[in-house]
Amino acid sequence: MPGGLELIRGYLQVQDAEVRNDLIGRVEPEYNMTAADIKELILHGSMDEWLDCLDFAPDGVIDLMKTLSIELPLTDTQKMEAFMEKKGINIARAIQAKREEEAEAAAEKKAAADARATVERRVKQEETKKVEEAPSERRTSGSKYTVVKKG
Repeated sequence: MPGGLELIRGYLQVQDAEVRNDLIGRVEPEYNMTAADIKELILHGSMDEWLDCLDFAPDGVIDLMKTLSIELPLTDTQKMEAFMEKKGINIARAIQAKREEEAEAAAEKKAAADARATVERRVKQEETKKVEEAPSERRTSGSKYTVVKKG
């Protein structure tokens, strides 16, 4: 199918070297990077390794670099700038947006918890029991009335 080979080259990581050579041919070292390798690159990799990865890695690895750079987050501004220059994605802005979303979600959760905590019952259970247990009495007794005419 058209585009199938591009999907295999860019997004599928073929582990078997023989199959990989038949389908893709020679690959760059960045092709075989795992999530752990990318985390190591983000946290401790040199700038040259970062640039090589941006230049030679397949699209699937670049997508994983972007995702992990936002999640960890990436703190090296030079790496952020290189990512922006090479791929057009502003990692710093994405990290800020993620933090804003998390802060908003936390504020909503706290507000909901506060609303549940401050709501009080209008009728207390003790008051309800007193009304239920009270004997039913007439409000008036016959002694307060004067009978004027019988019959």
